[in-house]
Amino acid sequence: MRALSILIVCVCLSSAQAFSQQLNLSVGPAFPIGSFASKDGNDPASGLAKMGWMADLSYMHGVGKGHFGIVALVRGRLNSIDKAGAISTFRNQLPTYQWSVSNSSWKAAAVMAGAYYLTPINEKWSFIGQLTVGVAEAWLPEINVRGIVDSTAQGGYANLMLATNKKAHATTFTAMAKAGVLYKLKGRFSLTASVDYWYLKPDFTITQSVAFGRRMVVPGLYSLNNATSISVSSMTTQYSQAMNSLNLIVGVSMRL
Repeated sequence: MRALSILIVCVCLSSAQAFSQQLNLSVGPAFPIGSFASKDGNDPASGLAKMGWMADLSYMHGVGKGHFGIVALVRGRLNSIDKAGAISTFRNQLPTYQWSVSNSSWKAAAVMAGAYYLTPINEKWSFIGQLTVGVAEAWLPEINVRGIVDSTAQGGYANLMLATNKKAHATTFTAMAKAGVLYKLKGRFSLTASVDYWYLKPDFTITQSVAFGRRMVVPGLYSLNNATSISVSSMTTQYSQAMNSLNLIVGVSMRL
């Protein structure tokens, strides 16, 4: 009986140790918030970001016999830019032009570490909370806006305007707070669902340029090389952009 008791204790300790380490993979929608979500193209603080997607891979390791532990994770996020917001300033200034804008998206990736709290609710469900900090790499996309006015059919002329915001990237501090639940399945696997707030505010060095081509020579060919006269202006400046998001993610967890 004593040997059996020792065996049961060993199995329980082994099981507890297995529960103290977990690998989690999660995906879900990423909702921009605050100025990052603003679609006002006349406001320099507006990020013009739309709902996007993110993925998260984390490793959790329990500390001691309590409910706390340490966590390390990598995550990435993609948010496309609202086209109507991107051209609103140009449309207000030159309403007779026909405007178009390239597809572009904000991107962010981060490596973080911190602490978590995991406590059972009942036999199947557990609550989990996390606080992490780390380093993020953020990418401001290249944005190309094109405007055309063409009155050649009425005996007039055609003009072209091209505005470009060059691609830039920056490294910055980042932090995340998460709360969610874990549902235990058979074996080593569990399902997870959580909501988190992801903070980052990178400082970019950006280059912007605007080119005007006036009076196209060949009708229907909208190119600066086809213009009778060309004027170009550009500038390089510092630009800070909040890129905060609220993320709803679901995934799977495996006890190691």
